[in-house]
Amino acid sequence: MSASIGLPSPVLSKLPTWARQGARRLGVLPTPRQVLFAGGLSPYVDVAVLLPPGEQERLIAEKVRSLLRAGGLAKVPAVATVEVADRYSLVIAVGDPRRDPRLRAYWQEAAAIAVDWDALPEGGYALAVRCRCRRGRVVLAATAAEGFRNAFSTLKQLTVSARGGLAAKEVLILDHPSFPVRGVIEGFYGEPWSHQQRLRLLRFMGDYKYNLYVYAPKDDPLHRERWREPYPQRQLREFRQLVDTGRDQGVKFCFALSPGLSVRYSRDDDFQALCQKVDAMRALGVSAFALCLDDIEPELHHPEDKAAFPSLAAGQVHFTNRLNDYLLSCDPAGDLIFCPTEYTGTGGSPYLAQISALAPNIRIFWTGRQVCTPHITPEDAAAFAASIGRPPLVWDNYPVNDYDRNRLLLGPIMNRPPELAAHTAGIIANPMNEGEASKLPLATFADYLWNAEAYDPAASWEASIMRLAGGAGYATLRRFARQHLRSFLLDEESPELTLALAAFWQDYEKRGSQADGRELERIFHGFARLPADLERQVDNPFLLADIGGYLQKLRDVGALGLACLRALLDPSPEHRAKVERLASKAAANCRRVCDQVIEPFIERTLRETA
Repeated sequence: MSASIGLPSPVLSKLPTWARQGARRLGVLPTPRQVLFAGGLSPYVDVAVLLPPGEQERLIAEKVRSLLRAGGLAKVPAVATVEVADRYSLVIAVGDPRRDPRLRAYWQEAAAIAVDWDALPEGGYALAVRCRCRRGRVVLAATAAEGFRNAFSTLKQLTVSARGGLAAKEVLILDHPSFPVRGVIEGFYGEPWSHQQRLRLLRFMGDYKYNLYVYAPKDDPLHRERWREPYPQRQLREFRQLVDTGRDQGVKFCFALSPGLSVRYSRDDDFQALCQKVDAMRALGVSAFALCLDDIEPELHHPEDKAAFPSLAAGQVHFTNRLNDYLLSCDPAGDLIFCPTEYTGTGGSPYLAQISALAPNIRIFWTGRQVCTPHITPEDAAAFAASIGRPPLVWDNYPVNDYDRNRLLLGPIMNRPPELAAHTAGIIANPMNEGEASKLPLATFADYLWNAEAYDPAASWEASIMRLAGGAGYATLRRFARQHLRSFLLDEESPELTLALAAFWQDYEKRGSQADGRELERIFHGFARLPADLERQVDNPFLLADIGGYLQKLRDVGALGLACLRALLDPSPEHRAKVERLASKAAANCRRVCDQVIEPFIERTLRETA
């Protein structure tokens, strides 16, 4: 007898341990919401893909075939009927069970669970991989394009090499996201990413079930300072490729403009200049836009605007609503996001009261109580929502590091409770200038945004390192990342080194140069070797390029730490001079690695050996 499950379902609350721990054991990120079964491996042998009727399903079916061919399967036929499909040992089916009776039958055969498909939330999907009596079924079921893509992303991670071939982990998953909008905004100051960095990011976002990318680099002059000027053809071609790649990955491309430094809200020529910029992007297939009026003076400064509007907010509301009307006249499905000049706090200001007059379809950015907010709470979100007349779209300034350009922020996202999903329109993460290194914290962000109820920062961080580094490089990348945990979210730096130093000084105060320095020696030797180990074990030249200066600094810190240890345990003028020389060399590299821990160690070493 089959069970009947609707989504959202009480199954999640009845099976919290299995839904969380079992899902993490699968090695899938983001962590699925409900894992109702997990077994062994089902080999991809004698496999066919059932040709689905809909266009979106066919695109995913072709992605499945490409995945298997790339894994070494020479033939992965697409077959049109169940009768032909049943000649094969393993059949893969993609589709909407409400419209495709073949898929319903396959689902029942593989899962033996009746699902209320009409209750499937936006972005949700069901996935079954089962092998019974030497007959295998892989079923990717959803009711919309985003769901199909999310199901494929999970299947891609469940597909592994096994005994010289490919296999899929046997599972039964019912899944949907906590937050409807899960995005990344390239919104930092400093050199914008390259076109190739953006393409790599979009592919990463597709793998991790993000669904929105916002183009808003502050130091792109045609985005902010010279916003009236058109983009050259080369950049327009690049934008088109980003739009197309995002569409292929299920990630909507949102183009942002930041005209606030010079725009005149009352002038029709400025509005027309904005529309021309928008039209150029619409011609490339862009349907989502953002108007960012952040980081500007909080008052009107053009005489014509002062004459036309009683306040800055009134001018911005007029200008933004006018743009919204124009976008909707061009495309009724168009999206507009607004970043207000006052984007922090908990509301209650006259400015925000006036901003609430924006059209109700316009989403409004908010960063929390501060620009970089350690704790974003449902209560704060609800208070801000009350001021602006809608749930805010969170612009989360983690792991961005443009305000501290010589530090990497590689810890997991934390201090965002699951209840935040009920009080916001979604969350957009602002990454570091180092795009490839950003993928570690962004992977944990994706995990939280998809399954906030089961999110565990430490477990997610470990899983993210494993996914990004692979088995061989896991321990080395983890060791490197442990030296870059400190941020406004977490006041912790180099935890192993911190503990080892505390133990060493305690012993040193008792026994002086006879103190046990073996643990410190092990750690510092590890620092010195880490760059070579990482380059050998992690096959990602883009990541290595991002962190090259930090690797060099860590190598120098390792050599410096060893010199300090030797000077303390074998005091001599020569050893002290070496400490001074290596300290000067390390200081020449402006990257900040373990600085809150290693600098006091150097200073005390120099005092003790004076």
